[in-house]
Amino acid sequence: MEGGVDVTKEVPPPPSYSQVTAQGSGGGIYTVPMGQGDLPPPYSPVPTAGESTINCQVCQAVINLEGQRHLTVVQCPTCKEGTAIQDPPPGQRRVRCVCNLLLLYPAGATKVYCVRATCRRLITVTNGIPMFSPAPMYCCVHCHQNFVYRGRTPLARCPYCSRVSAVGGQGRRKGLVYLVLGIILLAVATIITIGTYESAVEHGGYYVAWTGGFVAGIMFIIASLFYFIIPSSPPSSTQSSEG
Repeated sequence: MEGGVDVTKEVPPPPSYSQVTAQGSGGGIYTVPMGQGDLPPPYSPVPTAGESTINCQVCQAVINLEGQRHLTVVQCPTCKEGTAIQDPPPGQRRVRCVCNLLLLYPAGATKVYCVRATCRRLITVTNGIPMFSPAPMYCCVHCHQNFVYRGRTPLARCPYCSRVSAVGGQGRRKGLVYLVLGIILLAVATIITIGTYESAVEHGGYYVAWTGGFVAGIMFIIASLFYFIIPSSPPSSTQSSEG
């Protein structure tokens, strides 16, 4: 007993959802059975942004910040993109590429390249405003996926299948240049050989010149055959436009 109230008395359990206890007009208490159609829907909590959560800046999904407060950028578990929760470090700025990648760059930079292998877009920053230049895209001849390539060599490795191909018509043009150089070197070496054949008996250095000319010419021709044989990835019909 505590304060006149028996605290040891067992408290009756609450009614289940299968029945409801009600009191009638005459004071009697009776139980009303409930069918399956009358049961409330199951409880499913809906997450909302609050002090310990934040909405993803890309897909608007809710990100739990517990244990991540010390970070400046958190990764969304849904779209795997980054969302900033703190200001960037001093002397740094952030910009989000059109491919949704969050980039960190020096405050004084005017050109930023996206580091994502499937994007590689050039971003020009003017007075803090990013401008996205069109990115040259090619359709991989092996897996038929579109990829961006800004390299200076005519050979590109697809980021999807990791296979090498020539981009556009650069491979054929370089192969043609190598073929012409090889033919010229072979022709020059042949002329030198004919003109110095008799002198080579007394001067053995001519043999070295002949060999070098023929070897260089043959190597250029082999390189030209490589560029002619390697598959070429044409420009993509769906080019990246400015964001």
